[in-house]
Amino acid sequence: MRVSHKRIYIILILLISLIIRPNDINSHGHYGGLTTPSASTFKESSLALHFSRFEPDRKFVLTASPFDWLDASIFYVDIVSLDYNNGFDQTYKDKGFNLKIRLLEERQNLPSISIGLNDLAGTGIYSSEYIVASKKYNKFETSVGLMWSPNISGKSISNPFISINDSFRNRSLVPKDKGGSLDFNNYFSGEKVAPFFLVKYQATPNANFFIEYDPLNFPDQYNSEKYNWDLERKNNINYGVQINMKQFDASFAVVSNEQLMFNISKKFNFSDYKANSFIETKKSASFKELQNNLALNDIGLIEASRKDAALILKVKQNSYPNQLEANKNIQKIVQNHEFKNDYKTLIIRQYTLGMEVMGTESNIKNGNHFEEKTSLTASTEKLYEVTNDMPILRSNNQIRIRTMLASREGFLFNGILLENDTELIFSENLIFLSNIKYPIFSNFDRLYIPPVDTYPNQVRSDVKEYLKKIGSGFSIGRFEINYFKAFKRKHFFRLSAGLFEEMFSGAGIDYLYSRQYSNLVFGAQAYHVKKRDYNLYFSSLDYSNEFLRVFAEVTHPQTKIKLKLSYGEYLAGDIGTTLEIKRRFNNGVEFGVFATNTDVPVELFGEGSFDKGIKLKIPLNFFGKSKNLISYEWRPLTKDPGQQLIRSVNIEDVIERYRVR
Repeated sequence: MRVSHKRIYIILILLISLIIRPNDINSHGHYGGLTTPSASTFKESSLALHFSRFEPDRKFVLTASPFDWLDASIFYVDIVSLDYNNGFDQTYKDKGFNLKIRLLEERQNLPSISIGLNDLAGTGIYSSEYIVASKKYNKFETSVGLMWSPNISGKSISNPFISINDSFRNRSLVPKDKGGSLDFNNYFSGEKVAPFFLVKYQATPNANFFIEYDPLNFPDQYNSEKYNWDLERKNNINYGVQINMKQFDASFAVVSNEQLMFNISKKFNFSDYKANSFIETKKSASFKELQNNLALNDIGLIEASRKDAALILKVKQNSYPNQLEANKNIQKIVQNHEFKNDYKTLIIRQYTLGMEVMGTESNIKNGNHFEEKTSLTASTEKLYEVTNDMPILRSNNQIRIRTMLASREGFLFNGILLENDTELIFSENLIFLSNIKYPIFSNFDRLYIPPVDTYPNQVRSDVKEYLKKIGSGFSIGRFEINYFKAFKRKHFFRLSAGLFEEMFSGAGIDYLYSRQYSNLVFGAQAYHVKKRDYNLYFSSLDYSNEFLRVFAEVTHPQTKIKLKLSYGEYLAGDIGTTLEIKRRFNNGVEFGVFATNTDVPVELFGEGSFDKGIKLKIPLNFFGKSKNLISYEWRPLTKDPGQQLIRSVNIEDVIERYRVR
């Protein structure tokens, strides 16, 4: 929107700022001004959603912060002044990644310092790197820095890194491997580098005013005769106000080419998320009452027995994100039991899916320190046993929202689905699972652009055909039988057969080697799969495959960073390696990224160069309290190479909850 009366906009900004509180996320999804960055980073375990309206951009950014010093973003943008040039009448879409790393935290006499990379693995339209220092003085915050980019305008100086190595002189304007690849030869390179600054003033608790010098110009390809765009900048100064509107934050600014820019953001911090709060229980005198008190805290009692002066409890639970929290609650409940003086030691044996996964012991009266219990003799005196009549049928109906983000047709397509989930438990370790869907609303029928590259076999790139069926009538998402078995609390198996997911059926086995309190685990999976027909019932297409994959995962005990490396064949028949890096918090929240390199050449893979994306595990309800965590995976492009099977039960994730220390 062009501004013909700039003074009117300034007056509106001033009036709005008097009644709402400040927001300070820039158009790249990081702390800053309008487009320039500051050195500040989000608190760890934070997630931010951001949308900006800036001619000719319509940009959406998701930023995750696994640490206080690291902000990582993915973005999707619709550039309405450009054609996609893919044979369809649509505007240009672009996707990429941004990264900010704080090197130094602000101190009394020192500023905070960060470095950042924008569009570090994209097409290069938004490519830039920067070093920025920020310092707060009472109500003022100032940020100054240097920007590297092919789109520099205004004042510039020679690149200081050229004096270190002459290779920093050259910067390619053509994206590497059709875009989507890391190009280390380009970062912080180029003949010139541009200074920038940002000044913020907190006029009231409800308003931040800012002015910034933005050193970047719009790329020439933005200017389009077809769409009558001419975005040449008048100068490099932007100014505006950053505000808050209760549920959402927003900022308004006038930019140098006399247009109004609008940003809207929502920040979440999951550090205080807690799946379970301890419910105080009445003093118990019998094992039946003990069972009821445990159940109040989402813990199921299987059996109580004794060995000499030790009370042994077999329990099961699947709602606690780690075994330590469950153990502490069990200890509290037992300490409120009348017979606690009859025992010196409490031994807890935790089970899930009929498998024993954890064995610990502690002082029953005064300790929450749980030691590993390696030998559990069978010669115990059984005191109480809970029996369940099998089979058990559990069925529930839910309204779910299904989305497809960042397709070529547009940013968001969705459906509102009525789904039935049924669980038939024949025994603790033999379970049938089904999922049936019916659409209440859907616009998936508007997905019409076919995939570009389908090499070596089409296994995921035809996802739109499945979504169209999901959005048009009844469909079966899952129809499978699972059998679980464990040996010595370190060898875990899952055998499964049926309709695994919306796109594949078959049979297979998962194996996991995970010792209690070990930071290293190994695993493998072997499957025979068939491609499901687009009708999403029980018929199949003519594609099938057998594959074997192995993996190893190591956890850093202090930071809880997990590094997982897997190797083997993928669904499409290609062979390669997937690297996953994630941080898991003790409350179960996870932030992670993954990248896959297969034997498919770049020229056959096409745009994107290699498969990559993010993985999140976050509370189901952003705006309220929820005990549930959902797993979400997003990749910039849905390609066929590097694709893996979606499993209803991921045995690595199941056991992981019992390995947290």
